[in-house]
Amino acid sequence: MDSLIKNFGIDLYVIIGQASSFLVLLFILNKFVYKPVLGILDKRKEKIDGAVQEAEALQKKNEEFTAENEQKMKEARMKLEKIVTSAKEKAKESAQEIADKASKEAQEILEKAKRDAESYKKELEKQISARVGEVSLLIAEKILQEKINLDEGYVEKRLKELKV
Repeated sequence: MDSLIKNFGIDLYVIIGQASSFLVLLFILNKFVYKPVLGILDKRKEKIDGAVQEAEALQKKNEEFTAENEQKMKEARMKLEKIVTSAKEKAKESAQEIADKASKEAQEILEKAKRDAESYKKELEKQISARVGEVSLLIAEKILQEKINLDEGYVEKRLKELKV
């Protein structure tokens, strides 16, 4: 082995010096470069992991919020359908009530018109009866006057006959 070391020109003191320089350099790099860089990388990794966890939590909250909103939308649609159905039913009821009321009013107007017509008819009958009575009296008066006039002429004629 000695011959090998001499053939290659390896000096043991140089190797020990280089190894000690390498170890000192390794120690310095470890102390001032590797540990701070690894610390920065660890912090960055923790920060990234935290951001990922936060993003996952936010996504989960978003999914929950979306599901909650969908549920609320379904409930709102159902309420809206109930309101619309109720409004339609109320409108139908109101329309029916209005139609019934109009029909009732029309019936009342018709009945009032019939009563008024009946009252007018009775009034006309009374007036006609009164006029018929008046006309009858006038006719009777005329007939009696003519009869009296005729009878006067007959009486005068008979009186003349008797005087003769």
